[in-house]
Amino acid sequence: MKMLDARVVKTKQKLFDAYLQLIAKKPADAITIQELTLLAGVNRVTFYKHFQHLANFQHHFIEHYIVALYDFMKPLNYKPYTQGFEYEALVQLLSYIRDNASIYKVLLTSEFIPQFNRDLLLFFQQKVTQHTEEQAMFDFPG
Repeated sequence: MKMLDARVVKTKQKLFDAYLQLIAKKPADAITIQELTLLAGVNRVTFYKHFQHLANFQHHFIEHYIVALYDFMKPLNYKPYTQGFEYEALVQLLSYIRDNASIYKVLLTSEFIPQFNRDLLLFFQQKVTQHTEEQAMFDFPG
C-alpha cells in the first residue's frame, strides 16, 4: 500500500479548503487556478504537480468528500443487521454531516456545484446495489 506524503495531503487539503470558500461564492467555471492557489497559499507549479488542470482538480475535490462520507459509513458494513439498523446508520451519517457542517452545507446546497449532489447520489446508488447483490448471494430460500 502506498503511503501518502504528509506534505502532499496538507497541500491538497489547503487547495480543497480554498476551493470550498470560492465555490460558496461563485460558479466553478468562474474560478481560476491563479485565484485558487493564491487563496490556498500554494504555488501554481505545485498545483500542476498534483492536478492536470482545473477540471481534474474539481473531480478530485468532489471524489475526496464523497469518499470521506463513504469511509465514515464503511464500519457499518461489518455490523450485524438487526431491526433498526437503517435508522442507526442514518443517524450516524447525519451526525457526521452535522459535525462537518461547514463543508457539507456548501457541498449540498451551493448552486455552484450541482455535480456534487449528482455524483454523491450515483455513488451511493452503486454501493447500495452492490451491497444488495452481495447480501442476496447469502440469502438462501427456506
